[in-house]
Amino acid sequence: MPVRPPRVCSHPGCGALTQSGKCDKHKKKVTQRKQQGPRVYDTRRWRDVIRPRQLRTNPLCEDCNGKGLIVVAKHVDHIDGNPHNNSPDNLRSLCIPCHSRKTVKQDGGFGR
Repeated sequence: MPVRPPRVCSHPGCGALTQSGKCDKHKKKVTQRKQQGPRVYDTRRWRDVIRPRQLRTNPLCEDCNGKGLIVVAKHVDHIDGNPHNNSPDNLRSLCIPCHSRKTVKQDGGFGR
């Protein structure tokens, strides 16, 4: 039976040759990730339960309110930046400009 020629590992930036899709080094990383279990972000629960509850509880922007302004909040922010930590202590209501300002300051820009 003929043997397939080796291919370059499909992991970005890896130049190792392999018979399968990924080299042994990168196969292990995929296996370890699978053993940790799936990373689940429950979008439906966030949209239907957590976010509306937070905005009902605190309908005003908490940053603007601290400055003496009354502005309606449209976004719910994770204080620690972890989208999986939905405890009420980690959430705060913000208006769109305040949430954008916080995101740029914390992440260094949008989409990074």
